[in-house]
Parts: sequence; C-alpha cells; structure tokens
Amino acid sequence: MHSGMKRILITGSSGAGKTTLAKRLSQKYDLPLIHLDQHFWQANWEKPDLESWHSEVSKLVKDDKWVIEGNYASTFDVRFPRATTLIHFDFPRILCLYRCIKRRIKTGRKARSDMAEGCIERFEWDFYKYVWSYPVKHGPRVFKEARKLFKGKLIILKSPEDVHKLEESLNH
Repeated sequence: MHSGMKRILITGSSGAGKTTLAKRLSQKYDLPLIHLDQHFWQANWEKPDLESWHSEVSKLVKDDKWVIEGNYASTFDVRFPRATTLIHFDFPRILCLYRCIKRRIKTGRKARSDMAEGCIERFEWDFYKYVWSYPVKHGPRVFKEARKLFKGKLIILKSPEDVHKLEESLNH
C-alpha cells in the first residue's frame, strides 16, 4: 500500500469526479468505499437530523481503512482528523456544471449507484447553483477546516490531467 493511502478523504465540487476516483482507489488499495450521499440521503431526498448524521459519520470513520467521498462540511470535524490523505478536486466550475448536467441526462429518471435508494435523479436549480458557487463559497471552507483539523497528505487536483497524473504516480 502506498504510504498514507489508508484513510482517504475525497472532497470537491459535484461533477468533478470524486466518485470515479474513489472507486479506483478503493479497488487499488482494497479499501472499503463509503459514498456519503448514500448515508446522508433517505428515500425521496429526505434529510436526516444533523445529530444523527454526525453520529453516523463518526461511526464510519472509526474503521482503520476507508475511502470516503463527499463534502458535507458539517462533518469535517470528525473526518479530517481521521484521514491520512485528503484529495480535493478544485476543478473549473464550468466543467463541473457540464458534467452534472450530462450525468443528469445520462442517468434519466433513476437513482445513481453512489446515491441512496429512492433518490431519483432530478433537475434541481439549487443544486446547479451550488455547483456554480462551489469554488468561491464551499471550496475555500475545505482548505480553512483542513488547516485546523487535518495533519496528513493534501493533494489538490485542478484538472482531469492532474487526476491522470495522480493515478499514474500511484502505479509506480
């Protein structure tokens, strides 16, 4: 196992490629894969109460090995201290937005494999506004919280080429 690749946390905008990279790293290092969306959302896009959500994530990070992908800043305090590697996608917003719209069209009226059961894909303006505002509103919070809570290796990916380079470097 590549040093530090024991508890990998992947954050970044929707549409950047968190899920795809998480699946690859999970397979490569034989690590359990956790999609936070599957644990957060309940059927028909119902949200859990924040206390039970925080408790759920606290249980998920107790294990010694994992790949966790997803944002959910409300749980940075329990995830960042446990992670050995933080991979953050800092992609251009137009690319992420394009990928989200493409994914929505491709998925149609069903749930994605990385999503909770009963959460059918939908066209939601608030979601697309979130993706558009991510680099200025949400992304900076990752770095701010990481400076306070994270002690491992930070990898920032700014383009699909960076993802490719990372995967190539892990193969050596």
